[in-house]
Amino acid sequence: MVTFASTVRGGKPSVAVMRADRALDAGFDALILDDPLYHSSWEALRTHLPKGTIRALRLLLPYPGSIRPGEPAPLRSWHEELDRALLARLARETLAASDAVDARHVIAPLAFLASSSPSLLPEERRRARDAYLRLIDATLSAADRYGITLCLAPSARSNEFPARDELERCASEFRGAPLALWLDTVRLPANDAAKPPENATPEPASASAPPRVELAVFGIAIRDRLDGADGLLPGTGSVDWVAIDPTIRSAPLWCLDLDPASPDEHWSRARAFFEEYSERDPSAPRDILAP
Repeated sequence: MVTFASTVRGGKPSVAVMRADRALDAGFDALILDDPLYHSSWEALRTHLPKGTIRALRLLLPYPGSIRPGEPAPLRSWHEELDRALLARLARETLAASDAVDARHVIAPLAFLASSSPSLLPEERRRARDAYLRLIDATLSAADRYGITLCLAPSARSNEFPARDELERCASEFRGAPLALWLDTVRLPANDAAKPPENATPEPASASAPPRVELAVFGIAIRDRLDGADGLLPGTGSVDWVAIDPTIRSAPLWCLDLDPASPDEHWSRARAFFEEYSERDPSAPRDILAP
């Protein structure tokens, strides 16, 4: 049975709680907490929600208490700005926060690359890989103690790390560790219009296939995109839903990931769509449109 979840990103504590209630009132079973998540918003959600509602947090969240709502945080450039000791401390804090709400998964962040020059990208990807390995190592060193699984999230976008082959190589260095996969409908190869990294391996025959690593899929973020804007209601953008239908069905948790500014009704419409879609005949994934 598929779990239907929704992403919550918080600004001020009252906003974070409102967004969580909006998803739960629409009928979603669980929540995934993602960036941004300020410490005060985390405390509000932790005390407001029943234990077990939060299923996963993005690694390195919540932000330290010194960062106030509305202030910039270093998560987007974590691989460049955070040193080994700080990465390890923030990873441990995420694990402790997850354990406190009985969330048994954390999701590794992507590294967003600044360079648009092909000559500079290989060196930038190498630095991102080194930082990514340090982050995985720091997280896994404490994850066993908490009984938490680290989810690695691949991206087909040329300005994001890791690509599929990079994720495979990183995961191979931690074989046997508690690792899983977190997928995203707008970052699967079939739906990325950008040129893949030059050092990426060729795509398999089926562009909708999950990354070729022996890791279980924990969940998939479900959203559409159009003209560079992510977070759209499924069926209202350019995602090739027919192509990625097998990938969606491989995930035991489907997480709606809408722009928080979307109309409230989009959550109830998407929840009804999830229900109908989960009951469809997989051999005929046509007419995958917004509800």
